Amino acid sequence: MIVISGTFHLKSQEADRAIDAMLTIQRASVREEGCAHYRFMRSLENANTLHVFEEWSSLKALGAHYGTSHVTHFNTVFPAYLASPAEVDMYDANNQRPLRDPR
Repeated sequence: MIVISGTFHLKSQEADRAIDAMLTIQRASVREEGCAHYRFMRSLENANTLHVFEEWSSLKALGAHYGTSHVTHFNTVFPAYLASPAEVDMYDANNQRPLRDPR
């Protein structure tokens, strides 16, 4: 499994347009083959900070995602809405299990 986790700091005057773009790509992405989870979430501390969390079955599925028209469009328009560069990381997570108290 591939996990994507990221943070976006939006320009306050662009927040509505940014959220529209995020909702559009989110709605399209969750329908893609290999997408187990794709959500943007607003920070509780700062309304102009949003987070993304994605789960993909494989790098192949993630690669296909990057080839879609909705990702191409998002990557074209979205940078104009950002107050600073996006902070996004990818993780290989092949040992998923329910969270339990680790003590």
